[in-house]
Amino acid sequence: MPLVIRFSERPSQFETTRQRLRDIAEFLGVSQNKAAAHAINQLWDHLNRRQDMQGELEKSRSETASA
Repeated sequence: MPLVIRFSERPSQFETTRQRLRDIAEFLGVSQNKAAAHAINQLWDHLNRRQDMQGELEKSRSETASA
């Protein structure tokens, strides 16, 4: 399933530059697609450890489904 990523001129909390993705891919020795997937997986792991993201999502989804 394709995903479109919009890049920005400057990085911020919710934006990044194309060059950052290129740098990550080059450093890891992988494609830019694999580098993006790696970054998403790393953030998911970080959020889940720090904020119990999965538990919060399951709670939110069950509340929405029963409403």
